[in-house]
Amino acid sequence: RPDMRVKLPGGREIVVDAKTPIDAFLAAVEAQTDEDRDRELDRHVKHITDKITDLSSKRYQDQVRSADFVVLFIPGESFLYAAASRRQDLIEYAMGKGVVIATPTTLVALLKAVALGWREEKVAESAQKIKELGCQLHEQIGIIFERLAKHQKSLSGAFDSYNELSTAIEGRLVSRARKFKDLGADSPKELPADPAPQIEIVPREVKQPASTD
Repeated sequence: RPDMRVKLPGGREIVVDAKTPIDAFLAAVEAQTDEDRDRELDRHVKHITDKITDLSSKRYQDQVRSADFVVLFIPGESFLYAAASRRQDLIEYAMGKGVVIATPTTLVALLKAVALGWREEKVAESAQKIKELGCQLHEQIGIIFERLAKHQKSLSGAFDSYNELSTAIEGRLVSRARKFKDLGADSPKELPADPAPQIEIVPREVKQPASTD
């Protein structure tokens, strides 16, 4: 099982394995002779090489489908330096197997890069959401003004119809109804002395908003 799974933006992951044996390196440090030290350092290189091969054969990428590569964590710069001094192509060999060797310093740098990637991803997501909300708001404002224009047209038509009806009532109905009074055929109900008032539509001046540029 991976010792750590680092989630990357875009649904990808980095798998970290920290089970690298260091007993050979410690034995080399405590060796009393050059021969013993060289033997233990060679064993240290073999341990790391075998671990790289083991991680490659485990194929974490098959277990964690979203994994881009596996990080082999070595708990100290000196452990890697000692091994790389004995086998100079060690890092290239590991990368060829899909394994990246990392010490505390490089692992922290890697995690900081991942964190930066997450922040940029969140900023991009927020910018996209703001854009989407802005487009929705712009569309809704356009719809509202379309509806206002329709209501204005309906109201103008209603006012015109009222004024036409008022004129027709005064000219054709009320004026003739007043003649019934002269003929003694009126009722107690008094007819209006003045014609029904007309409704005037006076456009209101709309002040333009101050520019925000």
